[in-house]
Formats: sequence, structure tokens, C-alpha cells
Amino acid sequence: MSAGSFASPLRIFLFGTRGYMSVVLDRLIDDARVSIVGLCGARPPGVSMRARAAAGAVQRRLRIRGRHDVIVTDPFGDCIDPWTLASRRGIACHPLGSVKTTEFAKSVRDARPDILLVAGFPSLIPASVIDLPERIGINLHPSLLPRHRGGTPNRWVIRNGELETGVTAHVLDEHFDTGDILGQWPVELDPGMSWGDAESRILARLPEVVDTLVDQSVNDRLNRTPQNPDAGEYEPPFHGRHAWIDWSDTAAGIVQACLATRPKTGALTRIGGKPQCIWSVVPVDPPVDPATPGAVLSLDATGRPVVSCGRDEAVTIEQVVAYGAVRDARGWRDFAPGMRFEPAPGPDE
Repeated sequence: MSAGSFASPLRIFLFGTRGYMSVVLDRLIDDARVSIVGLCGARPPGVSMRARAAAGAVQRRLRIRGRHDVIVTDPFGDCIDPWTLASRRGIACHPLGSVKTTEFAKSVRDARPDILLVAGFPSLIPASVIDLPERIGINLHPSLLPRHRGGTPNRWVIRNGELETGVTAHVLDEHFDTGDILGQWPVELDPGMSWGDAESRILARLPEVVDTLVDQSVNDRLNRTPQNPDAGEYEPPFHGRHAWIDWSDTAAGIVQACLATRPKTGALTRIGGKPQCIWSVVPVDPPVDPATPGAVLSLDATGRPVVSCGRDEAVTIEQVVAYGAVRDARGWRDFAPGMRFEPAPGPDE
């Protein structure tokens, strides 16, 4: 097919949820070069989910400790809901759970897409669907592949203290994040940035990514570069035990552990049998005398706890999360000198 030979709009079928797909759909929906022929994503919150959210709000307001009291905000909370936007524009929407059904494959086939475009989709799309588009399936992955394959790459980028991430457009195949690279857009990060800050910079770069891919697709100029199968790494979803503080880590590592969970929550820990959520810490300088990691050594001049960690270092806990808000750790009764934070749970806990 020659460059610029598309006489009619590119037919694109979308896969994604609130966040990346919000930006992609908003960019494409009024682009005369394309026609959105379907969306597979998450339904808007139903009655039960809204009821749970309301119960959590009441729990926080009444200062009742529980799973909701350490939730602050969703980094994608301000993004438009793709399902809602698509429905308003008459685009057929399909729920996440249908992606592996024969009925869904038939719906995609009947939509006759030229391109499948995936952004922020949490499930592996079966080969029976990947093979359906006339031209190609494309996934937008929020890291510079082959680095940081997996579903939560930028939490790991922040946890590792790295200062670069990005967006990779790659060919959709039957594995996660392994297809030929079509293009990469680096995103620089600053020291001290949180996971949410990294996601904001990714979102800001996505319109350029979408515009470039549409232009290259319309003009038949997509170029493929195979990935090195032995390079990069797969990382597990960053949740559960990964969000807990390992007090035997360095002071710098504990700083990054907190940043990797924000702004949705802080890093988790436990003291005296009580769960705690730590929003921010700062390293203590100079290093302290050797002590068991996690021991509350003292209160500093402001009344905030000083806690020992690995390599005979220490951190001062500045802020905690409780009752749905970030709060000063000054005078927090649970952090008395002589107490000790418990070790992080193991992989089977």
C-alpha cells in the first residue's frame, strides 16, 4: 500500500481503562483521519462500588481505622472515563471480562478494524483477537522497553530511583510487552518525584505519541525494530508486600519506597501490631550508632520519630497517612522511642 493511500478513515478498535486510554481516546475521537469502531475497557463504577466508596468516606470522616483510611487519591482520578466518553459518542463498548470470549472476538471481527490500539489494558489479549485487524495491533507501554516489562513499570522506576522512563509503542503479540518496537518517547524524571508525578509526565507525552502513530499509520510509515529477548526484565505488579517498608534497606531506599506508592497511599509498615502508612521520610545526617533496623531511636527537635535502618543509617518520619489524609508525624502516639517497626512480610505472607 502506498503512502497516503487511505481514502477513508483508519478504523481503530481500542483497549484500555481510565488513565492512558483517557488521553488516547480524547485525542482520537475528533481526529478526521480515524474512526473509533469499538472499545474494550472497564465499566463505570456501579452501585456497589459507589456504596463502598461512600462507606470509605464515612470511615475516614469518623476516624475509624481500616483499609480505606490510608487511601489518599488515585493518580488517574482526574482523567475522563473512557467508557463514558465512548458511550456518549455512540461507540460500542465491551467489558474487560469479555476479552477472551468467542462473542467478543466476533464483535471485533464484525467491526473490521484496521488497527487494534491498546493503552493501559490489564489483561493479555488472546491471539484470536490479535490476528483480526487488517493492518496491525499496537500497545502503548509506559516504559522504555525492554526495560520494565509488566503492569506497573513506573512504580518500579521510582522504587529503583531511576530518572528516566517513557512510552514505547510496540507490536501487539501473544506475550506481555515483547513485540517489535515501533517508536519510543523518553520522559525525564526529577529526583524526589513520586509514582504519580511520573504518571503525570507520561500522560502529558501521550498526545504526541498518538499523533505520531496515526500519521505514520495513515502514510504507511510504521517501522519495526525487534526487541532483544534477553534484555530488560519482567517485574511483578507493585502491590501487596512490595508496598511495605523493609527497614533493613538504606535510608535512600526507604525514601524511594514511600515515593513509589504516592499519591494513592504511602508505604506500609506495622508497629506494636498496628498497621501504619508512611507518606514521607528524610535521611538523618550524620549516620547513627548501630541499632536494630526499625527501632524508634528518639524524637527529633520537632517531635518527629527517628528510626534506624540498614547500613547504620536512620530516617526521620515526616508525614503519615491516616483517615484519608496526609498528616504530620509530630506527636504521633504510636511511634514512641524504644518501640520497633516490624519486618516487611515475606513473599508468602
